[in-house]
Amino acid sequence: MNEPFKELLNRIAEKFPTRLAFSKAIGMTSSRLSRALNEGDFPFNVANCLRLAKISGESPTEILRAAGKEDVADLIEALYGREAEFTVKEREILEAWRAATPRAQEAIRSLLNDLVPQKARAKQKRPA
Repeated sequence: MNEPFKELLNRIAEKFPTRLAFSKAIGMTSSRLSRALNEGDFPFNVANCLRLAKISGESPTEILRAAGKEDVADLIEALYGREAEFTVKEREILEAWRAATPRAQEAIRSLLNDLVPQKARAKQKRPA
């Protein structure tokens, strides 16, 4: 039994109104998903792990590691670096930032400086 993956899967399931909605979002039958949620021994392949990351906003490498696929998680990080650890929401913000005009970027930067002082941002930085 893979307890870390089972716990992660159940935590993500709580975000959905029903297990049926969760199973449809991930593209699995409800019975297969139920076995994974209840028994924890139903293995997810890499594609299902990545679908789970996409619909949940969780880190793909965190999900892959919890599913016992450390080698794939390591490979993704080696190929794509830290961005592979960003959540879906963080990647969406980064994509929007890159698409913004320089003027819009400066306005956003100014707003962030007002909302989160420099000292607070320094404390929140991720370790390298």
